[in-house]
Amino acid sequence: DFERYLGPTAVNETTHFLAPLEQLQVTVAARLVYNNALAIHLLAMADNSNKKHSSKLQQALQQYKFARQLLQKDKAGNHEVWLILLATLNNEAQIYYELCQFHKSRECL
Repeated sequence: DFERYLGPTAVNETTHFLAPLEQLQVTVAARLVYNNALAIHLLAMADNSNKKHSSKLQQALQQYKFARQLLQKDKAGNHEVWLILLATLNNEAQIYYELCQFHKSRECL
């Protein structure tokens, strides 16, 4: 139900976990890309001019997709990976909705 949408989902995970270095590198990289996408997404939502709004949303969407690709490399699938993945898909759905691509928006959910 899109009427209840309050804005992009931010991940506020503070727990630490032990994992192999390679897995940590993937998770940290995905988290950095996700945070960059979230910053662009929030800027786009604050910008009311249509051209900049759409352009920034497209940039954020590309960053979310890249974060998702990185997360899919994580074979352990710990709770942090799943949390970021769900937030990424939620935010992708919201961007598609903002761009009136309703079919793609529903595919993310």
